[in-house]
Amino acid sequence: MSARRIAYSTLVQIAGKLIGFFVSAFLIVVLADRLGTRGIGDYTAVLAFVNLFVSVADMGINFVVIRDIVQRPAEKAKIAGRMLGFRFSFSLITLLAAPLVALGIPRYNQPQLVIGILIIALAQFILLWNQFYVSIMQSQLRMDRATATELINRVVTLVGTVILSRFSLTIDEFFFGALGMIFVGSVVNLIASMLWCRDFGPIKVVIDWQEFKKTFREVFPVGLFSLLSAIHFRMDSVLLRSIRGSYETGVYGYAYKIAEIIFTFPVMFMGNIFPKISELWKTDKQAFTRMLQKVLDVLLLATPPLLLAVYAFAPHLTVIIARNEYLDALLAGGVLRILIIAMFFWFISTLFTHALLVTNDYRGLIRNVAIAAVVNIVLNFFMISRYGFWGAAWVTVISEGLLIVLSYQFLLQYCTERLRFVELWKNLPILVVMGGILLGLRALPILEIEQFATLGRFGQLLLVGSAIAIGLAGFFALVLLLRKEVKGMLRGLLKRSA
Repeated sequence: MSARRIAYSTLVQIAGKLIGFFVSAFLIVVLADRLGTRGIGDYTAVLAFVNLFVSVADMGINFVVIRDIVQRPAEKAKIAGRMLGFRFSFSLITLLAAPLVALGIPRYNQPQLVIGILIIALAQFILLWNQFYVSIMQSQLRMDRATATELINRVVTLVGTVILSRFSLTIDEFFFGALGMIFVGSVVNLIASMLWCRDFGPIKVVIDWQEFKKTFREVFPVGLFSLLSAIHFRMDSVLLRSIRGSYETGVYGYAYKIAEIIFTFPVMFMGNIFPKISELWKTDKQAFTRMLQKVLDVLLLATPPLLLAVYAFAPHLTVIIARNEYLDALLAGGVLRILIIAMFFWFISTLFTHALLVTNDYRGLIRNVAIAAVVNIVLNFFMISRYGFWGAAWVTVISEGLLIVLSYQFLLQYCTERLRFVELWKNLPILVVMGGILLGLRALPILEIEQFATLGRFGQLLLVGSAIAIGLAGFFALVLLLRKEVKGMLRGLLKRSA
């Protein structure tokens, strides 16, 4: 593949992620306006619950499809047919179990939630089916097409939801309609992917139970890791809905949705760095370690100022989303400030997880996330029962902190030297200055939360976006002015990742 094509595909992926970021943010605003706090709680609970089953149904099939097609291109039709048969049958059985399991769980066995879970389970089945075609595109190095189909899905879902919001529907009717739009978007996504994979050749679904057993054994470690990760990442919302009900899940959901959107940045960043890390792991362990250190330095440089800015304006962000539920939005802003601590751990652990995936040591990955998941579940049962969404937020901080410590210690055995966190301390004085800038901006009368809540949503976005941009610009201007070596560090990373 030419360097021009690689650059084009990478730029398309970045652009797609950025557009998807704004589409997702707009969708949350529309949902919050029509559903209210309790409705958002049920919406969040449904998605979180089904995602546990998605992690089982996925089983890491994409990796096997890409690997086998690349290694044995002459047999691509046979491989594709067999893998599509496995994905189709296994994911359908797994996802249809979701509403059946919900029937046996307190506060999930309500008709509205069970029907919602069924709708999203079917939508996720379509998306997993679509992931098979994404694997084919990836094997042909056409991730630009996969990015386009994903964006089509998001836009269709958003447009359909906006249209529904214009009708005089009850909250329950809009709830089912919004979930239905997710299904419609997934169907459109699948159709677009199938059309773009026509040049691959005809694919005939093959049902071969002996091959299925072999495939299952091969992908089981990946599937187990995905399941444990989903439990660790999603169980708080599931338990919150089961123990405390839809209202507290909704308050937590406002904050968590913002956190999830922000989390797309490190995932996107690592997605572009991952191929180079994989290459260095195979060829030069010392260069692999140096690359990890450079990436860690960039994360430690960029993450604190971003999260500090979000922390300063957390209540403003949640008010933008839940402007019709002002008091709930303020509570969600407090929850978001706690989750920001966990987000720092999320950002850094993304690097450690990707590095461990490169080593193919699923034993360590599974052990680490299993410990964190068990701690998460045990603490959540206690903390949610006593403290509700506040307890869930602090448990997220504790479990994410534990996971990053475990991952770091396990990763060191594959590094030629210890990874250092000195970049974090070098910028502390500049972070203090940035904090002063943000406090000064927040003290402006128009940004006082009571006054801010009376503004139109466009004005709110413009004000908060400008304040955050000013804070970040001040930080990075001082970094580049006072720390000349940062330019060299960034140039070195860009050169190595090219």
